[in-house]
Amino acid sequence: MISAYKSKFNPIILFFAKPLKSVNPSILTFLGLIPPLLFYYFMSRGEFIWALISMVGMFFDTLDGAVARLTNRVSKFGGLLDSVIDRVADTLFILGFYFLFSIPLELILVTIFQSLLISYIRARAEVDLAGKKLNVGIIERPERLLIIVIALLLEILFPLKSIAFWIFVILNLLSFVTIIQRLVFAQRLFVEKE
Repeated sequence: MISAYKSKFNPIILFFAKPLKSVNPSILTFLGLIPPLLFYYFMSRGEFIWALISMVGMFFDTLDGAVARLTNRVSKFGGLLDSVIDRVADTLFILGFYFLFSIPLELILVTIFQSLLISYIRARAEVDLAGKKLNVGIIERPERLLIIVIALLLEILFPLKSIAFWIFVILNLLSFVTIIQRLVFAQRLFVEKE
């Protein structure tokens, strides 16, 4: 959903990417781990406002690909590395909520599992379908991250209401719907290919 508007943000991304043209895109990819690591660290210390601020760094996750495209250094390994780092980042962002105590570990683990499964279905289907895009579903990665930001913000504003718990329940329901949507869409593409 949000991904459909990505092109509108390209001028902003390019503005920040141009000064970084001399930096290896893979280094930028690894630097993209800093915000989720800071988020997890601040969450573990109960410094939820600093954790929220660290999430602003998620914007820099888009710079590696922009720099690679600007400098003609796009590579399959770079795409793989970016995808792996994204999965690590997603896991750290979700796992950090364990320290809120209002969300049981079981719910956090299911959220991580569904997040990884959504990404895996897309990756596997796109390989088998020779490059056809499978960016469908009610809740892709940008939406998941936005919901996580909202959950933390509301938890900071209303700490005794367990709002984050209910947001995670909704996140899991939407994730399950997305898994079904991707499987159904992939099945249609496989039938068309045969």
